[in-house]
Amino acid sequence: MSKSVKVREKWIDNAKGIAMILVIAGHVSEGLTGILNFGWVYGVHLVMFFLLSGFTLKKKPLTKEYVNRKFVRLMIPYFWTCLAVSFANIWNSWYFSKDISISTISNIIGKDILISFFASGAITTFGTVDIGARIGAIWFLPALFFAVLIFELLINYKDDDIFLGVSTGTIAIIACITAKFIWFPFSIQSGMFASFFIWLGYEIKKHAVLEKIKWYNYVIALIVLWFGIHFYYCNIGFVVASMPDPWISIAVGVSGCLLIYLISLTYKGNLLSYIGRISLTVLCVHLFALNTLQEYYGRIFDKFALQGNVRIWANIVINVVFAIVTAAFIELTKKIFKSKHEYIRKQLTDSLRNENNDVALYIEQGIFVTLLVLGQFPINERLRTIIYSCNAAVFIFFAGYCNGQREFNRDLIFCAVKKYLTPYFVTAIIDIAFHHNAWHSKFIKYCAGISNTNQIFTDVQSVGPVYIFLVLFLCVTFYAFITRYLKDNRKIFITVLCISVLGLILGNIGLWLPWSMDIVCYSLVIYYIGILFKERDILNYISKTYASYFLLSSMWACMIYDGGMELSTRNYGQYGFVIMGAISGIIVTYQLSQYIERNLPILSRLLLPIGMGFTWILTVYTIIHEKVEAVIAGNIGSSNVVYCGLVVFIEFLLGLIIIFFVNFLKVRQLRYRQ
Repeated sequence: MSKSVKVREKWIDNAKGIAMILVIAGHVSEGLTGILNFGWVYGVHLVMFFLLSGFTLKKKPLTKEYVNRKFVRLMIPYFWTCLAVSFANIWNSWYFSKDISISTISNIIGKDILISFFASGAITTFGTVDIGARIGAIWFLPALFFAVLIFELLINYKDDDIFLGVSTGTIAIIACITAKFIWFPFSIQSGMFASFFIWLGYEIKKHAVLEKIKWYNYVIALIVLWFGIHFYYCNIGFVVASMPDPWISIAVGVSGCLLIYLISLTYKGNLLSYIGRISLTVLCVHLFALNTLQEYYGRIFDKFALQGNVRIWANIVINVVFAIVTAAFIELTKKIFKSKHEYIRKQLTDSLRNENNDVALYIEQGIFVTLLVLGQFPINERLRTIIYSCNAAVFIFFAGYCNGQREFNRDLIFCAVKKYLTPYFVTAIIDIAFHHNAWHSKFIKYCAGISNTNQIFTDVQSVGPVYIFLVLFLCVTFYAFITRYLKDNRKIFITVLCISVLGLILGNIGLWLPWSMDIVCYSLVIYYIGILFKERDILNYISKTYASYFLLSSMWACMIYDGGMELSTRNYGQYGFVIMGAISGIIVTYQLSQYIERNLPILSRLLLPIGMGFTWILTVYTIIHEKVEAVIAGNIGSSNVVYCGLVVFIEFLLGLIIIFFVNFLKVRQLRYRQ
């Protein structure tokens, strides 16, 4: 029995290996003429993958743990591939165009974020919105995620052949129809379309169809495949949820898969099975190469004067070899570092975890304070909107999350002054000292504490990013003051909501108040939501439900497309919609921060002190930013990312030194008391 299982598993891996090679060949063989062209593979290779997914699928309860495992298995490689493509695009901008300007690089990053979210392999329009770029072959991973979940949901409801066939067929038809009018993010319609083929694979396994195949079935399959190729029926467009004919195309595709099955059974080597076992990594590497390396290959072929079919065959070979060899190297590297990873993570983050600190929270604050500083440079407007959509909100949300329902008392005020007002006053004193010739205007500036002006106080300078210290201090004290006199949760909610709407009105009519009081009023609801998320453990629950990413990121993306939210400029948009979008962005980034904590200990250690001491980072930035910019710009110019990187590095380094010094004094003071 064990021997038959091994044979079965080997042919499955062989089939995956063949299908993977066909995927690569199909993508890079455009222009190949003659009988050996690969136009027919689009009717077979993905059919094979989805049939095998159904063939190997087992009925399991559709629990959160099951969905999380599928998400980690399929979506984490997707995100890593998107990140690698973005870095390569930045490199290519420098290598081919010698363009590393801040505007160009930030445009690349903003565009890559957008297409990574949309995850479409072909269609770039969403209603009236034109994304303008596609993600490439990696659309397969989110599509497979949704296809598997749809089918698991159906078999958990009713594991009946007719019910499953009718249901998946109906879902596939709905995908085909809706795709003609609108294309949803994450290639959801591709997944709906593919669920029917997963059902076919499931039925083939359930009824042991492969064991009943005779020699003449292969002959018939060969004839059907030839017919489909000759009359252009061998093309099933999973990427756009369509096919030439729903009956003939499926028959042709299944016939092609049957021939792959025959080859997989007769092949005795190990190469195809190895490719099949690492096919997911091979696909990711292929997508990376397809999006970023083709110009390099073209220059190599030009150097050797390769033209016509010879050039295309060389392109096929180099893409197949690169994908397999690189994927094998990645798999080997993962095995080597897997044992060391846990040790490094424990050394870097366990000390904080033992102190009951939420490490992911500080990592997220570190991410956003870094983005806040980067947002001060002349970056692309699309990326700026993404950054500021929940940048200030995250600090307010986590202030509520950490403080909770605390009444107005001396200890609360002392802690708030120490945490938020001390860095603000330090910033004011040093900045005034640096500009002693204009101390009067600087003094008024920090006394007023205005983030920006509109209708009033137009002659007062903005205090810059440190306005967030005042907002945080006042949010803490205002809410504590409210809860001192109101104990009923409904009354607290109504009061907070009314104050928030008042802040919205003040911001919209241009009455931007000293110490950003109007922003404080508006933001009080975000602070309150942070408290609720802590009290009811909502953040912990949602963040551990990985599939919530799809809903949350969609809400965040819609909010960004609608104009985003920027507190300092009172860009509030549609009140409830914007608040939900900002909270969604905070949760998505928190999920990212948890992943960094678990899997990227070095990056985690870099972001932790920045997040924990973000007030001192912003203090240093506000005091020395103009001076550092002037020095760096005078030496290398002010338009490229090298200038941007050096400025941020110097400011963060000084900020971290101050954080280290402050912590050192705290430790000495604690030892002295003991």
